[in-house]
This record gives sequence, C-alpha cells and structure tokens, in this order.
Amino acid sequence: MLSDGGGVLLLGMPRTGTYSMTHAMRILGHDHVLHELDTVSNDSWIPWYRAAWASLPYLRENFQLPHFVRNNPPPEFFTRADWDDLVGEKYQAVADASVPVAAELIQAYPDAQVILWERDIDRWYESFDRSIITAFYTGWANFVRKYFAPFSDYYWPIMHYHRNAGWLRARTAEEMRANAKRVYREHNATVRKMVRPDKLLEYRMGDGWQPICEFLGCPVPKEPFPHLNDGKSLDGVRKKLVRDVVFSALWNILKHLLMLGVGGVTAAWIYRQIWS
Repeated sequence: MLSDGGGVLLLGMPRTGTYSMTHAMRILGHDHVLHELDTVSNDSWIPWYRAAWASLPYLRENFQLPHFVRNNPPPEFFTRADWDDLVGEKYQAVADASVPVAAELIQAYPDAQVILWERDIDRWYESFDRSIITAFYTGWANFVRKYFAPFSDYYWPIMHYHRNAGWLRARTAEEMRANAKRVYREHNATVRKMVRPDKLLEYRMGDGWQPICEFLGCPVPKEPFPHLNDGKSLDGVRKKLVRDVVFSALWNILKHLLMLGVGGVTAAWIYRQIWS
C-alpha cells in the first residue's frame, strides 16, 4: 500500500492509456488499483472532492462549497493522514483519479514509484476534448448538470465539473479547451521536477512489459500487455449518469409537489374544522 512506503503513482494524464496501465498493474499482482471509473458514486467521489477543494486554489476561489459537504467541510490542506485515509491505506497504485492532485500525492508519498507516460499532445487533446470536455460539459449532459443535478440525489456531475474546473482553471468548456494543452505540459513538467530520478519511470506506450517490470522488480508476465480503451466505458458512464440524475431529480420534485399537495389539503381541512 502507498502508506507502507511502497506503492505506485500512475501519473499519465487521462486519455493517454490509463485504463491499460491500470489493468497492467493488476496483472502484475497489484490487487488494489484505483482508476477513476471505479469512483462513479457519491460515496466514492465526496472524499476526492474534499481533496480537490483542499488542493486546487482555483476551485476554492471561484466556487462556493456545495451543500453536500458543508456538514463536513474540507480542511485547508490535506495532511499525510488525510491522504492515507483516502488512498494510502487502501490502494497499491492510483491512476488517473490522482492526476489533478499529483503534486500533493508526490509530496505525501516521496518513496512511491512513479510511472509517467505521454501521448502526442494533439492526439491527446482531440481525445480529451471528445471524451471529457464535449461529452460532459456541452449539450444535454451540461444541461442536466446545471438544471437537474441540484435537485438530484446524485452529486457526481457537480463534483466532476468542480474538480475539472479547478484543475484546468476554467469555468466553461471553451476555457477548458483553451487551457488543456498548457495543463498537460505543466503536469508532466511538475512530475519530472518533483520525483527523484530513481523513483521515476518515463514509459512509452507500446514498449511492453520489460521497462515496467525492470522498474518494479517483478517478473515479466506471459500474457500480452493490455491495450484497452476506456472511451466506451466513459460513454456508458455518461449516459447512465444523465439518466440517473434526471430520474432522481424528477422523482424528488414530484415528492415535494405531493407533499405540498397533501400539506395544502391538510391545512384546508384543519381550517374548516377550526372556523366552521
């Protein structure tokens, strides 16, 4: 586990092959590896939201603390104990969910092994725009986040937007697109600057098992290195998310209308009993 002085931080940017790397770690025997697709629920996301709030100044400066964390507000900064509670005592490796708070995790776990990989920045931008920015922050999904999510029991769309807004330092899809490549370059430069050379592997997707296994000191598996694409999974998550948020919001609105109706009938009955 990360808290034991070991563990791996998988710090390739989202849409660079993080799903493949996550499965590669599992093949190598890391049974507890976190990918962001594992966190699509209120219970999983609220702790990550608190970490983002404590770690991303743009988020704190441009947004109000949402109601679902006001009873347990985030600290001004995350301590090692906070990180241990979030990931250190649960996971042997953490993938793309960690990227927006990469600097804080590197500081918290200086002995962790770090794997960084890149993708051609233009191809990455096209994929990131299509699968994240356009998919979640424009069109119907964006409308649902703005006008249905506040009435829903599903807070994930709001938390996802706030986290990415704080990380990309942008409030709109257009601003996210304008800042994305700069954030990509800054992230990779920060990792290289903060991680000791003996703890950093700069991996190239397509190089197979050998560099990773040499870096981690483990035998090379017989099965091929996984080549997975989380695009379809992301699309499925988005569609299910939109559906769940809409149905939850409509149900909550209906319940309130029914309560108002029952309350009105009850008040009218009491009035008649008193004044008739």
